[in-house]
Amino acid sequence: MSISQKEFDQTHEMLSAARRYRTPVKEIVRSVGLYRMPVPQPNGRVEFVEEECVVFHFPGGFTGLCPQREFSEHQYRSLVGFTGTQQEFLVKEIATNVVDEEGQERNYAVVSVKAADSLKRERFWKEIESLEKTEELTSKKYQGVVVGTNPTTQTIFVKVEGETCFMKRSDWDYGRLSPVQDLVERNTPIEVKVIRFNKESNQVHVSRKETMKDPAETLKELEKAQAVVGRVSDVHPEHGIFITLDKGVIIKGTKPKHIEDPILDDIVQVRIQSVDLERLFGRGVIIGYPQGKKKVHDVGAFLYE
Repeated sequence: MSISQKEFDQTHEMLSAARRYRTPVKEIVRSVGLYRMPVPQPNGRVEFVEEECVVFHFPGGFTGLCPQREFSEHQYRSLVGFTGTQQEFLVKEIATNVVDEEGQERNYAVVSVKAADSLKRERFWKEIESLEKTEELTSKKYQGVVVGTNPTTQTIFVKVEGETCFMKRSDWDYGRLSPVQDLVERNTPIEVKVIRFNKESNQVHVSRKETMKDPAETLKELEKAQAVVGRVSDVHPEHGIFITLDKGVIIKGTKPKHIEDPILDDIVQVRIQSVDLERLFGRGVIIGYPQGKKKVHDVGAFLYE
């Protein structure tokens, strides 16, 4: 497909303005790999150096290249896991009509995700310091992305406004939680609140749980209901049946003899027998299977995903 002059001009103008005014640009990572990257020389010539790059595509035949050293302050072993994710970056250089080593003319934009992070991080720190002074730190929610975990310390790392923040496993959700390596996946978008920060150590503690409704409130509401729907989340030969209700509330279940034994992921009707608001725990008895003996992946599964 031929590239129109109009597309080329529009993209060139957009990239030039973004470079001039240091305006972050947002695009999808199309690929990651070794790339022959153009490097302008003092004599005006261009040499090509092989580097691992994150690659972005723009209309008008422009290719955006972010070398690994310009992707993050953190040195990842590989950037392959970021393929398909959306990243913000600053445009550092623009090179048009560059003849590559195969004799083809190319249009490049050399970009830096790290530079955009630095810009956002500066604004972020100013904001949270201001919010702390007015005692409004936990009033604001931020959009973040999980960038990694540490199974040894059971810590989750979340990128928020260019800053890599940390979250303890207990900050992820209410109730019983799996180890972090089984609990979250990298590149998962989440909503968080800043709990505390330390400017000297450059640490920001965030919580996903603080953005969620307290299960105690949900338990109070469920206690009044004659019957509720839930999903069997565990069937243990020694500890019994555990059922996940709305908002992730988990109760221990029993069943009458005339009710068929439940299996994992069965959707069940439950009559609440008791609740313990301090322990955020409850007990209930299974009174039926509203969808028959079906799996969570059938109709209604979305309620518990």
